[in-house]
Amino acid sequence: MLVEQANDIFEVFFLGVALGMVVDIYRAMTQLGRPSKAILFALDIAFWLACSLGVFAYLLWTTSGEARAYVFGLLLLGFYFEQKILGGRLRRGVRALLRGFMVSGKSILGRIIIMVDFVLGVILIPVRFLVYLPLLRVLRCVGRVVDHLRTRGAKKDL
Repeated sequence: MLVEQANDIFEVFFLGVALGMVVDIYRAMTQLGRPSKAILFALDIAFWLACSLGVFAYLLWTTSGEARAYVFGLLLLGFYFEQKILGGRLRRGVRALLRGFMVSGKSILGRIIIMVDFVLGVILIPVRFLVYLPLLRVLRCVGRVVDHLRTRGAKKDL
């Protein structure tokens, strides 16, 4: 029980770190792309809806819908940690990477395809994270059931 709680604490903390990384990548892309205010508004709405739904789905999966204050505190702590420790370096690196892509692109269409691919990749980061951790939980549960059935069968033999 204590090990599961420790795992939950670390998972929620690192979910906050991942959310901070996604926000940094999104900031770097919008700063470099300089979209119009209307497009930026639409992108912001879509981005935050995707992030909110991803975090909600993860928390629903891991805590069975029980939202406790410490969960949100750990999420915010992970986000704060990422913003203060990793944020600036990550934004600079993403900007340099995007500039390299934009310089190497030979046409406007090529640049648009690169940006759309990158945006989709960024939006899918939380989805990948949200699929990986629940899959580990399911595998742990299956292992416990198998162990329980194995020990139960051993007790019957005695």
